[in-house]
Amino acid sequence: MNLTTKPVTVAEQHPVVRPEFIRLPKPGTCDPWTSLSRSTLNLLVLPCRENDYGPPVRSCTLRRKGTAKGVRLIDLQSLLDYINAHVEPGCVADEPQESNAPEGPENAFVQKLKLNEPFRIIISMRVEKESDPTAEGGNVSPQCVRGAPR
Repeated sequence: MNLTTKPVTVAEQHPVVRPEFIRLPKPGTCDPWTSLSRSTLNLLVLPCRENDYGPPVRSCTLRRKGTAKGVRLIDLQSLLDYINAHVEPGCVADEPQESNAPEGPENAFVQKLKLNEPFRIIISMRVEKESDPTAEGGNVSPQCVRGAPR
């Protein structure tokens, strides 16, 4: 077979695995997982005046016995939980927003994502208290009684 162009080969995609712990980034660089600087991460993981000497993010230091230097490891899930707990109120609605769109699967929002791309799902639901029609003491039709065929 004579081909005029070279065949295209696609490199095998390896899934991105989120680590349990991350290291502090080098000075002058940002963390690739959260885009926070080294100094900001230090404020979150080390006891200091800014956090009332109680760091809000879990971390640990690995070092050999008798040495002063070691490796500071940050619990990534603890850091992400801290960031998500401080989302500004304008980004998250505390009160349910009224929607004029009809309910049901036709109201679903669909968006295509790239493979292994992180995303956030926000689920909104309305919960209503079910009233018990038999407690009112009036005549109840069979259609209103729980368990009756409709």
